[in-house]
Amino acid sequence: MVKKHYDIIILGECLGSRIAGALLAKKGKRVLLFKDSAPAERSWILPSLHLDRILDLLGGRSCLIAPTPFQVCTHESRLEFHGSMPLEEELRREFPDSFPRVESILKELASLGGALEAALWDSGGLPLLGMAGRRRFALKRMRRRISAKLLSRPLADFLSPVAGEAAGSALATLFSGLSLAPISRLSMGEAAFLWHGVAKSDGVSRSGLDELLFQRFEQFHGEEENLSRIREIRAEGRRVQAVFLQNGSRCSADFFLIGTDSIRALLPPKLAVEPVPKRPEFISSSLNGRISPLLAPRVILGDETVLRVQFISEKDRMICAVDCPVSEPAPALERVRSSLQEILPFADFTLSARSLEEPVLESGSCNFQGFPGARVGLRAGKNLFFCSGAGVLPTLGATGEVLVGATIASHLQENT
Repeated sequence: MVKKHYDIIILGECLGSRIAGALLAKKGKRVLLFKDSAPAERSWILPSLHLDRILDLLGGRSCLIAPTPFQVCTHESRLEFHGSMPLEEELRREFPDSFPRVESILKELASLGGALEAALWDSGGLPLLGMAGRRRFALKRMRRRISAKLLSRPLADFLSPVAGEAAGSALATLFSGLSLAPISRLSMGEAAFLWHGVAKSDGVSRSGLDELLFQRFEQFHGEEENLSRIREIRAEGRRVQAVFLQNGSRCSADFFLIGTDSIRALLPPKLAVEPVPKRPEFISSSLNGRISPLLAPRVILGDETVLRVQFISEKDRMICAVDCPVSEPAPALERVRSSLQEILPFADFTLSARSLEEPVLESGSCNFQGFPGARVGLRAGKNLFFCSGAGVLPTLGATGEVLVGATIASHLQENT
């Protein structure tokens, strides 16, 4: 039997696990990544302080590009972000009476998001790995005069100065679309993270970032295997011992990371973990070029159900991918198609659903271990950690993935 020991074994791929793997390999750790055949990732990725620092560490500033324009469309207004007009002019045009209040709300969220990210970076990441981490974060947070009460304040309360107005509807649609969650579930902390990313002057190339992480992992001698080769994962109590492959080989490690939900079936019963939330996604057939030139590459539609639409060039054809917030019940395909036809009146297309699984979510904003938006902690066992932002911080999307990956890398650099 072939036996190999690593510092870290990563079970499955996601943006968070790729980030953790590249950073840990750069630090000289022996890392083994089990790859899986996950579907293409289409999530919107926003720049952030953490991503900036990670790109600096990995020499990947070339991944920064001009931000992708997107629009927020409701029945009463249409706003374009990162378009030809400055956002201030867009807001003044659409909401002349509400502009001072809207501007104040967005400025406060941008400031809070920047301060919160800085506090997290200085404290070594998310405070979800025990009392020491929570104390460090609390100290950095207080030094920046960020109260825990402010972070967990419901976003709906903060938007109350424009509630019932066209501006209030547009802001609610914006944050529901960015987070893919009902506005009633969001906290100020979550909204601040998201808006701070939108407000930055740079964008991020997802394909460029994926290629960078792959190249750096290989360059720093990270090893890869196929997830399908795993026969069994053995544990003693809540500590993972080793991974056994189909050919009888044994791979052990000091720490193990969960990078994909599909690994749950292989975990021993004592290490059973909750499934990662799945959101409804719809894919269109070819739009045959019948898209208005006035539409941005990305659109958030406000209606009974908020839709996040992305136009994608795929195999010499243009299609759109539609994400929906987790809600009850799941939006019907025909309702989604009807909403899309409002912005695509001349396109003849069909829709198919990629996933309609929905998790059970508590009402109100989450506040796991004192951190808004966290669904679970990062630790799944004594030496087993979640590395998927979708499972830990579902409302933050790719921003959550970056936070989780950076936090795990920071923690394991200190402990291996």
